[in-house]
Amino acid sequence: MDQKTIIIEEIHDTSEEVVAALSDLSAHLNTNPQLLTQQDLQSIVNSEYIHLFLARRNDDKKIVGMITLVTFRTPYKMKGTLEDLVVAEEARGRGLGERLLNEAIAKAKEKGVKSLTLTSHPTRVSANKLYERLHFEKRDTNVYRINL
Repeated sequence: MDQKTIIIEEIHDTSEEVVAALSDLSAHLNTNPQLLTQQDLQSIVNSEYIHLFLARRNDDKKIVGMITLVTFRTPYKMKGTLEDLVVAEEARGRGLGERLLNEAIAKAKEKGVKSLTLTSHPTRVSANKLYERLHFEKRDTNVYRINL
């Protein structure tokens, strides 16, 4: 599977097949992902602030990667965050993560976003190297979360 056999596209399809594929990919990100429904996916694709990009094999249309761009306006600038970058195991090591990131970055620029953030666990060595190669800078900050 070379790069030419993969298409990167912003998703507009909300079929059950796509929901199932995204759910499978999400399992690589979290051992207990929240169930994605067709209604949830419809809400995502209808939002002007959320852009979901997929990597899809050209031959059989199988979804092998995804990334989510969320954009928002604060009082002082347009911001964006990148979430859920994942590539299926059988498609890793072929530059798909970089292609997905570049597609999301281009969309962020188009929308007037001035800064993009993402988080990555330190154990994801190859992912962190990719972010640094694409000029993401590691920040000195505390990240806080509350589970609701």
